[in-house]
Amino acid sequence: MYKVFIDNKPIVFCTQEELSEKGQHVRYFEGMQLKHVRPFLQGANLDEPVQISAIDPASAFQFFFDGYLKIPAAGGLVRNADNELLLIKRHGMWDIPKGKVDRGENMEIACVREIEEECGIQKPVIARKLTETYHVMRYKERKALKHTYWFVLNYNGDDALVPAKEEGITSVKWKTFEFLLSIRGRTYGSINDVVDSYASLVTEDVL
Repeated sequence: MYKVFIDNKPIVFCTQEELSEKGQHVRYFEGMQLKHVRPFLQGANLDEPVQISAIDPASAFQFFFDGYLKIPAAGGLVRNADNELLLIKRHGMWDIPKGKVDRGENMEIACVREIEEECGIQKPVIARKLTETYHVMRYKERKALKHTYWFVLNYNGDDALVPAKEEGITSVKWKTFEFLLSIRGRTYGSINDVVDSYASLVTEDVL
């Protein structure tokens, strides 16, 4: 199963057996493009995605986004000693620090670097992998598919939080887990999946 956010609305590529009763269903066909699916997006929401069923969802996903620029990115949820979480406000919406992977970097190094650059703290330590997300964007006038690798990190320092204003970040704050849950449905589409993944770990008490 592959989930991708388009205009902050979820589209899921899945098998017939994986179809949910919630959300609209479209059967994949050869040559399917975004223009064929966009009319269904209006009725989609976070918990009721557009579902594209295919015999081979991986191949359908690959062909659907053939021609899109592929952008790898990394980011993460940072916890401090008080179990608060590091959130940023970007373009007026609460977000989680992340950014593009530079040439020659691995995902872990990119994750730490982006958090340091966007938030001002130094040397957060990766604790575990969290999830992966996809979303469609425009990059230098091209259609792009961003694939973001997410991690959970720990931080025990006391560096001042400094927002990277050149990245559109106006605020960096330590927030409670309850606050993180409160932004679900009010943030960027793929960030909701990160919130859900972290909440599942907390519920399962595996953090």
